Amino acid sequence: MKNIKFLILLTFIMCLMSCDNSIENSQQASDRLSYFKDDRTGLCFCQILSNTYNSYNVSSITCVPCDSIPKELLK
Repeated sequence: MKNIKFLILLTFIMCLMSCDNSIENSQQASDRLSYFKDDRTGLCFCQILSNTYNSYNVSSITCVPCDSIPKELLK
């Protein structure tokens, strides 16, 4: 029974240590966003840059409606 309690406690502590509890405000998130348009297809995309815990740079891209992007933000 002691071993089970110890394993549950250890699992709980590991879960707490692996979570990122920092809250990113909207300004910090919008600073990492960029918008661009593919001239061949006419589609617009949004890209956000982030870093992993292992210091890898990650780029996530999604298609967005072109008319929802302010012209000064579109590259």
